[in-house]
Amino acid sequence: MPCRKELHPQTSLSLGASSLLTIDRTGQLYAYTLQGTAPSAGVLGTLRQTFSPWLGYSVNLGYSRVSQQYRNGLSNVGNPNNLNINSNVYETSITYVAHTHVNQRFSLFADIGPGLLTFLPISDSNNLTPYFPDQAGSRGLSVQVRPTGVFGSGIDLHLSHHFDLRAEYRGLFYNNPDFRTGDTLSKRVTLTSEPTLSVVYNFTHPR
Repeated sequence: MPCRKELHPQTSLSLGASSLLTIDRTGQLYAYTLQGTAPSAGVLGTLRQTFSPWLGYSVNLGYSRVSQQYRNGLSNVGNPNNLNINSNVYETSITYVAHTHVNQRFSLFADIGPGLLTFLPISDSNNLTPYFPDQAGSRGLSVQVRPTGVFGSGIDLHLSHHFDLRAEYRGLFYNNPDFRTGDTLSKRVTLTSEPTLSVVYNFTHPR
């Protein structure tokens, strides 16, 4: 009588450094308006389990510190017309993973799934300069959570039975936070590109 084939999960942990690059937005809100995010660095930790080339998942935790920048073309007498808001950003996501072995040295993978980005503004009066139509200085900055779509692909270089070097591109789709600035451009969907380089530890030898 044939035996049922058992799945043997391959489990790994990775820790990496990433760059966060976000597309700027422009529009006509009370004259020329621009909202953007300055490039920043971050860290990403991933727990991954794969059961077969087409069945796997990963749990991702990320952190970065970003500066949201708001500009407009109006002249406020005696006041600069800009606003910078620094915030700590935390990513939590779960993605479906598919992978394939190219040869004994390289593996390719792709993943996609949902997540959350939590923006925690940093209280710093030096960063709050007058901005129209902004009223953040008087109303206070709020913590904001944004549902996020995560997708990406990458390559693993197998250095030994237990250690890999991973290079990947990750994309994050979400509505940019407005922090009560009154800027409608912030509520549009934006894309953050996150190239990442990680060191991976495999608890079992990859097959």
